[in-house]
Amino acid sequence: MDLPVADDNSVHFNSTLMALIRTALDIKIAKGTEGGVDKHQMDAELRKEMMAIWPNLSQKTLDLLVTPHKSATDLTVGKIYAAMMIMEYYRQSKAKRSQARLEAEQVQLLSLGTIPKPSDNAD
Repeated sequence: MDLPVADDNSVHFNSTLMALIRTALDIKIAKGTEGGVDKHQMDAELRKEMMAIWPNLSQKTLDLLVTPHKSATDLTVGKIYAAMMIMEYYRQSKAKRSQARLEAEQVQLLSLGTIPKPSDNAD
């Protein structure tokens, strides 16, 4: 979820694939605050191991595979997903409130006798 979004609103395929593989295989993933180990330290360890395995790996490719940490104000996939979830919750909440308001209005109109009650034996 910490994948950075580029200026053209895209995410690099290799970064996304590596993030999915790391998550699925639980490779150097910081889980909460286990002994003070954080995401930055786990990423640094993974970078070191990758450089040991592939010593000719360029810094650019390594940055694509294990994305460097940027400032908290940079746009990431997680922030976009959170915004989408908030918007979806708002829409659902608004629809529920609207439905409840309509039902309350119908009950009020029925009690005033302005709308005929639906008959149970309609043919």
